[in-house]
Amino acid sequence: MFDIGFEFSPTFIPKENKKIDELVISSCAIHYFSDNRLWSSFDELSYNCLNRNDYGLGVLDFEIGFTGYKGIAYPKVYTKCFRLLTDKKTLIKPMKYTNEASLSKINQKGELVIGARYYFRTEEEVKKLLNCKQILFESFFALEKKTNTYGFACQMHRDDNNAWKCEYANTYRMRKKDNIASLMD
Repeated sequence: MFDIGFEFSPTFIPKENKKIDELVISSCAIHYFSDNRLWSSFDELSYNCLNRNDYGLGVLDFEIGFTGYKGIAYPKVYTKCFRLLTDKKTLIKPMKYTNEASLSKINQKGELVIGARYYFRTEEEVKKLLNCKQILFESFFALEKKTNTYGFACQMHRDDNNAWKCEYANTYRMRKKDNIASLMD
């Protein structure tokens, strides 16, 4: 089973009275689930689907927790331009069919969490991911409105004990008023 989870203790202190939120990634979870998973109808609403469920090979769920967001609670989430790379030359770069929003959630630590879901297309994709030693995933996302666009990137690796370690987790800010709908997958 492929299951990764990180919690970070950011030392960054956001500045007061800023017009642009200073988002800090405070947690990251990646889960591979096959058909025997128990599904929550509430959680279903909080995943932005990156592709269609046409393959029957299970899903890879990403949950990114943020601190520093000062907008409304539970904002809508839009995603675009997701890609995943591994040391096994796996490149997952789905072409989204829709720009529909998903819901965000707030976890038990009070973080704003956005979710993305990728449906595996081939058994080869699953095997390469399960056997990789390094992974990088990144995406653009917008909170509440399509012009409130950010990006994030997370890179991690397996150590000699087969435990996952995070190398970095960063957020990026698009120019003011950039519209996520105008980005090309």
